[in-house]
Amino acid sequence: MGGVWHEVWKAALTIAFGALAALWLAPWIQDVLTQPSCDDPGDLHLVSRSELTAAATSENPPEQGATYEAALAIDGDSSTAWVEGAADSEPNKYGEGETLTISLQRARKVGLVCVINGYTNTQASYLHNARVRQLLVTTDSGSTDSVLPEKALEFFAGYQSINVTEGRTTSVVLTIGTARAGQDSTQEADTAISEVEVWAADG
Repeated sequence: MGGVWHEVWKAALTIAFGALAALWLAPWIQDVLTQPSCDDPGDLHLVSRSELTAAATSENPPEQGATYEAALAIDGDSSTAWVEGAADSEPNKYGEGETLTISLQRARKVGLVCVINGYTNTQASYLHNARVRQLLVTTDSGSTDSVLPEKALEFFAGYQSINVTEGRTTSVVLTIGTARAGQDSTQEADTAISEVEVWAADG
């Protein structure tokens, strides 16, 4: 009989601890589930491209009629891109340390930044050029690192969210920390970002 009661107590304690854990984790789970994302920004508002300007520490020179200036990262066209123009030599072969600065017309409470990583004009150009692996993201509210996972090839032109210190800011500065090399046999060392979106809590 004692063995039966022992098992009952074990089951009761397991249920009790499970209930307590669920109560403790519930706010965290709710917070994760309601975090804004590029697919579902929630109550955030997309900052109009007309309110943004872009500048970079370097830009790749035009090639065969195509240009790669910073403004192309905020033009709403995933077939164009900002491509850094630093010398393709070690130790910064892939533009490590180059920055893309997105300036806002006025301070906004930025809560989400989304990027299309790489040169996504075509799947071939995506594979040919380098793309960001790690960014340092700096705003008026602080700096944070963000790692961009490799995308499945069928989603090569999809948006990815990057970490950003929430708060009011007049700029978002993206600094290339590390990059992934192009994957085809004639890979370029030039690192590209095709699009940047800025989402804010205030309209």
